[in-house]
Amino acid sequence: MALQWIQRNVHNFGGDASRITLYGVSSGGVSVHFHILSPYSEGLFARGIIYSGTMINPGGMGGKFKEVAQYTGKLFGCPDGEVEMESQSNILLTCLQGVNVENLTMSLTHHYAGVFFKLLLAPRVDGDFLPAEPEVLMTQGNHNSVDIIFGVNSHEGGSQALAFYAFESAKSNLLNNFAKFGPASLHLEDETKPVELATKIFDQYVGGVKVNLEDAENICRMFNDRFYNIPQDTAAIIHAKNMGPNKKIFITELNHKGQRSLSSHLNVSVGRHWVTHADDMFYLFTGEKTIWKPLEWPDDLKVRHIMLKLWTNFAATGNPTPDDSLNIVWEAARPDNLHHLSLTLTPTMKADYRHMVRAFWESLPLKQNLLLHSEKFKLSEPKAELEEMKEDLDHEMPLQMENKPKKSAARNEL
Repeated sequence: MALQWIQRNVHNFGGDASRITLYGVSSGGVSVHFHILSPYSEGLFARGIIYSGTMINPGGMGGKFKEVAQYTGKLFGCPDGEVEMESQSNILLTCLQGVNVENLTMSLTHHYAGVFFKLLLAPRVDGDFLPAEPEVLMTQGNHNSVDIIFGVNSHEGGSQALAFYAFESAKSNLLNNFAKFGPASLHLEDETKPVELATKIFDQYVGGVKVNLEDAENICRMFNDRFYNIPQDTAAIIHAKNMGPNKKIFITELNHKGQRSLSSHLNVSVGRHWVTHADDMFYLFTGEKTIWKPLEWPDDLKVRHIMLKLWTNFAATGNPTPDDSLNIVWEAARPDNLHHLSLTLTPTMKADYRHMVRAFWESLPLKQNLLLHSEKFKLSEPKAELEEMKEDLDHEMPLQMENKPKKSAARNEL
């Protein structure tokens, strides 16, 4: 409804309804991707900037909603019962509505595995605003056709990796109970073979289950790829294949290490050069009473100027470098060429360096891969294991594509 209001009224503020651009970081990036995939948002915006988060990121979608509701109800003494029964569901709902909101919010921590946690109240496939799983909508080209900038910071995974070095409990939990905390750290708990997968991933990146100082870079790289790089690359490849004519996909990576960083709030010796998750926000927002302190270094101010120029150019024209004012040409990505703009004091185009990394992740029997790369598992995985994975997916996806509203009908319902 907000986007519809903007469409109807933006001209009153000197805006152009044909050039509305959505921008989001982290969960905001997931939200922008959400609108690209939803039929309700068709025609309401022309471009999207998706930074540090997509709908196919681990945690981008929720799951096990009934189990979470039942468990939370037990914490507050609500009547136990099958949520599938409407009467019991209403009783549970009424009970939870009577719980103090602060206590209800804090109860979410009971679902966390130490410092590692999932967003429990994440989006779900409702068959309406989101007609099907994001992977299905993407691969079938069933989404809105808009220009997109995808972006990440060079060490996004540092926010997870630093937990092992800032909190002794995180390190000891992983080493002493890998069966629980290994999968949890990588959001693999709901996979068919979580421990086996977590072990394989740690072996690939770290050479085993260890968290020494010399392992920090590899651990950061592991979380980088799991939570940010691979989901972004996958989304970029798919969208580049099936976006409409004259629509372009651009990719960037922030490599400038500035004065401000979220990692500086942790008392750790590793990762001082990392550009971690949300560090890009320092170049866009400031507030004396927040963590987003004003920029002071001249180089940081220059990077902010470059970033803002790129973003506003993109919003205005669909091309982040429509002229030579920045002395760079940001080339659009293609399905077979994910080159990207390295965002520094002197931005330059860099070649795609993650071919082999993507091949590794695509080879893993993840439920998501069964949706994205099903052809790779038809022969390589035992039939029984495939059936088990499909049963899990069917349990998590009760609403099928045939229930989705047509785009025009969805728009008219708002």
